Amino acid sequence: MVRKTAITITAVTIVLVGLSSVMSAASAAPTAGKCTSLQARCAIAVGGRCNLKTGRWRYRCSNVAAGCVARFNDCIARGLARRD
Repeated sequence: MVRKTAITITAVTIVLVGLSSVMSAASAAPTAGKCTSLQARCAIAVGGRCNLKTGRWRYRCSNVAAGCVARFNDCIARGLARRD
């Protein structure tokens, strides 16, 4: 019972830390320049970069297990759902 509780607390903590990091990155997204596309904002949210002058964005996943591709795709899906 104690182990199950510890696992549950750990899982909830991981989810909350993940959500807070994505939300803080999204709030730090640049508001000026050409980085206003959904893809650029999501790239920034997962730790990528966007050139304010050109609008070119990128993100790298050195470790697929880190889940940055999934976080990028989830961000895109949430952004598209909000448009509807």
